[in-house]
Amino acid sequence: MTSRAVVLAPCLALVVLAGACTRKVYVDRPVASTTAAAPPAAAAPRTEDTSSASTGGVPTQSSPPKSSPLALEQRHPNGSVLKLTGISFAATSITLNVEAVNGFTSEVKLNSRGSIYLVDDAGNRYNFAAPEQNKQLAIAPGATLRGSFTFLSPVAKEATRLKLLVNVYSSDTSVDLAVRYDRTTSPEFDIDVPIQP
Repeated sequence: MTSRAVVLAPCLALVVLAGACTRKVYVDRPVASTTAAAPPAAAAPRTEDTSSASTGGVPTQSSPPKSSPLALEQRHPNGSVLKLTGISFAATSITLNVEAVNGFTSEVKLNSRGSIYLVDDAGNRYNFAAPEQNKQLAIAPGATLRGSFTFLSPVAKEATRLKLLVNVYSSDTSVDLAVRYDRTTSPEFDIDVPIQP
């Protein structure tokens, strides 16, 4: 009888401890929207949609961002094309609508080493919030990537122009558009973007 009481006492202590340590943990997770894409036509290039991560500490805003259409395009000697179709300014970020076409024979990466960012004419830098599902922004040969690039931080009041730098590792480096390497899989782009009043 004494040995049974000795065995039960530790078991009851474990049950009491387990009950005291149990707590519910709630994790906020964004609901991912899924849309079914139609299969590509035989002659048409594939299209991949991407958008910058909307989570990761980026605050939300209560009013819609100020948006302006853009029609900017730059071609790389390897056949890749980067188009900017719109820009939005929010209280906490800058968003560029982009379309990138890989006209090269191999996969290209627009963010090969975390090297997409904006700089303004006052010297401020705006860092890119890379999407979780494709951080390097890889694009297969013949494919088109459409989406938005979100840059953290609002535009500085003193800025009058922005410059988008892609695969450029220092904002002090100027990209010589005439002598860019035509076989690279990390094409460099340097596009001036006006800030609309």
